[in-house]
Amino acid sequence: MKNKSFCPEQETRTAPVRAAGLRVLLAIKKGINSVTMVSKEIERSKSTVSEKLKKLVKQELVKKKDSLYYLTKTGEMACSALARLPVHKEIYFRLHKYTFSAPFLKKSAELKERLAVGKRFFENYNFDRAQFHTKRDSVTVSFYPKSVNFVLPSIPSPDLIVAEARAVRLSNLVIDLVEQAFPGSKIGAPEISSHVDDNHVAIVNCPMALEFEEFRRNFSETYCFKGDKVEIDFSSGSVELECVDKLQAKEGCYRIGKFCNWVVKGNNLEKVMKLVES
Repeated sequence: MKNKSFCPEQETRTAPVRAAGLRVLLAIKKGINSVTMVSKEIERSKSTVSEKLKKLVKQELVKKKDSLYYLTKTGEMACSALARLPVHKEIYFRLHKYTFSAPFLKKSAELKERLAVGKRFFENYNFDRAQFHTKRDSVTVSFYPKSVNFVLPSIPSPDLIVAEARAVRLSNLVIDLVEQAFPGSKIGAPEISSHVDDNHVAIVNCPMALEFEEFRRNFSETYCFKGDKVEIDFSSGSVELECVDKLQAKEGCYRIGKFCNWVVKGNNLEKVMKLVES
């Protein structure tokens, strides 16, 4: 005869809560307490909602009072646990503050005249935002006596190589637009410039950044991490790990990728945790 003391959970085990039941629980957590209101919230019939509520009451996740329903302590704990479940977040790259510079090979008379007056001026150029997958549809070009400088808008892509290809195409388009605006001018090939605060490559929803976000939330911190080569940023809404080492941003991304790949192999995660603890 089986000793029940070794399996106490069998005495209290209840039927699992299905998807519809979870939706009912979360609706009640939001303060939606009547059958009619829950029915509208989860877009199910009143009879279906009533049936789900009966099961939840039986499982002691919900209690009924004056025809309204409320979470029990167990129900509140269940909803709290649901909020901590891992959510799949797509990882993608975002080229950020990519700054280009291109030399003048030849300047039109109009361009020479304008530069002679102020030594520097700015022009705004529009392009097809959808073609380059950017959030903005224009770029401001700074004109100097020997060159033009411009910072591209944010360019996202699941593939870093694709994002860079879009940046190169867009920079070439900007040069074409400048040459069209000043007929007779000729501009050389654009190159990424090495401004200290520019040329970031952000890894959106990077696992390392997500771990930092969890730490920040658990300890009620409000700061972002800023290092000399890597930053963890929350300002844009999504969690990002940004490589900010001037022209080495892309190489930094690949190093981080290789490190993450190494960590998940064999017992390497255990080794890393021991190093952290020590």
